[in-house]
Amino acid sequence: MAPRRDRQAPSPLLTEDEVQAVLTEGLAAIAGRGAAGARIGTSLTRLDGEQRTIRAGCTDDALRTVRDAWFGGAVDERRGPVPGLEEPRTVDDTVQLVGVVGSGVGGMNPCVVQLVWTGDVLLATAHAKEGRIRQGTCRKALDSLERVVGR
Repeated sequence: MAPRRDRQAPSPLLTEDEVQAVLTEGLAAIAGRGAAGARIGTSLTRLDGEQRTIRAGCTDDALRTVRDAWFGGAVDERRGPVPGLEEPRTVDDTVQLVGVVGSGVGGMNPCVVQLVWTGDVLLATAHAKEGRIRQGTCRKALDSLERVVGR
């Protein structure tokens, strides 16, 4: 049986190494005392990724909801153009958010989510580690985000 290939989505804000490091530490944090085993276990998984464009206004209320309720306040936020992305996502009022959410079965699989939000266009990219049995971690995280901003 051929090894399964990673499903990749372009990473707009973080390098692939940064994504891998965040996911490894996220799984270790969830594992608690089993953190060393969790770090070893991530070497047996593959990187999965999904990207979605969501129509949602970048209002103060929407930002607060995503930042505080969806990401749980643990988010890196920046403003300004994103090098390498095409217009209209490179204008000065662009908001960049990066954080980790629990997703997959029981919310126990960490998922790095990168958001580039300009006007009413939200480019959402999710990356997660998936084992032999896929949990749909990235899809579930983006579905959840879409429900939150689509209110």
